[in-house]
Amino acid sequence: MSDKPLIPESADAITTVWLQQALAAGGALAAPAIQDIEVEALGDDNHAAGRLLRCHLRYDDGAAPAPESVIVKLSPADPVMKFLTRLGAAQKREYTWYRRFAPGAQIRSPALFYGDFDERNHNMALVLEDLRNMKAIPQSAGIDAERGRVALRAIARLHGQFWEQSEVLALADCYNTLGLTYSRCLQLAYQGLLAAAHRRFRDEFTPETLRLTEVLGMTFADHAGALATGPLTFIHGDYRADNMFFDDSGAQELVAIDWQTSGAGSGLYDVAYFLATNVSAEDRRRIEREALAEYHDIVCGMGAKNFSFDDCWRSYRQNMLSVLLYLMLGCGGTDVSNEQLGKLLTKSLRGVLTAIADLDVVDLLPQRKRLWSPAGAFSSLSRVVYNTSRLAYYAHGKITRRGGSRGA
Repeated sequence: MSDKPLIPESADAITTVWLQQALAAGGALAAPAIQDIEVEALGDDNHAAGRLLRCHLRYDDGAAPAPESVIVKLSPADPVMKFLTRLGAAQKREYTWYRRFAPGAQIRSPALFYGDFDERNHNMALVLEDLRNMKAIPQSAGIDAERGRVALRAIARLHGQFWEQSEVLALADCYNTLGLTYSRCLQLAYQGLLAAAHRRFRDEFTPETLRLTEVLGMTFADHAGALATGPLTFIHGDYRADNMFFDDSGAQELVAIDWQTSGAGSGLYDVAYFLATNVSAEDRRRIEREALAEYHDIVCGMGAKNFSFDDCWRSYRQNMLSVLLYLMLGCGGTDVSNEQLGKLLTKSLRGVLTAIADLDVVDLLPQRKRLWSPAGAFSSLSRVVYNTSRLAYYAHGKITRRGGSRGA
């Protein structure tokens, strides 16, 4: 790239001059002279993990054909969210995907016309293909069985392409979502938010599932360590309907967006997350065995070795526990006064808890380690975090029940 423009701090900085320079520097699109631009914000920027802007373009008369619009994605505006996304390297992960992985990936993502990332402050700017002519299906509406199979075939091709290619994953600077430090940080965050999730969504839990969530909070790092011994690949990390676009000619093509949580991990996490939270329980039960068999055939056909279907099925069940952990983080840490978000979390939680019951995953929870071992000591520490936060939340009446009133 040459003569690249500064990364915009706000939507106001997206001008005809900036976009013309960006497209020229990117070199992926021979854009004619832009005469005018209209910038439209997509979604609510408040507390969002990134700002999405649709830029409607008008060119000089007689200019060569060019896109009527492009999508510009910027780092979040909210200071808290900016800190959190930097902590998780969200912008770096997405930039890495588009610059290093996407060009040759076996799953389609929007074409990148221009990208820039500042390592010092994690500011990012991406100019992407606008997918407005493809079909978007809200996660709240759910994905039918046919489209569900399309989605699983697409993610299987991505997983199969990078299956156990540790040297490629290391070169890509992507996070290992099952690493010890990362999983222990997640465990502590989970323990700090678990009481809030229990209180807000208490009608969704039985005594057995409440206990399951508590045991998971004491053993998650060990659980992640067990998954890390299995095959790793490149995962999307947030593989759901809101991050997918389908074509309108039979749903045979899928484009995946929002790669901020991508990295090295267990491929069956994407599968478990998608099936439990995007497909109805009835459809999941009906298709999951066949869909998993097809997934297994695809990754093995692309080079996966020593990976039986029994291994695949076990990993799918194990990863349902990982899905529960991430969902509980959302249930405990998200502002559920947003009615639409609260309903989506409720729907997703029901789907995951139902899948956990159907798949009988309790026996896959790790046994707690002896207290004097490093793992046992950390488990006890995380239990202290849970008990402390639980007492604090209830003592100060800060937990609002989902759909209910404040206080006990």
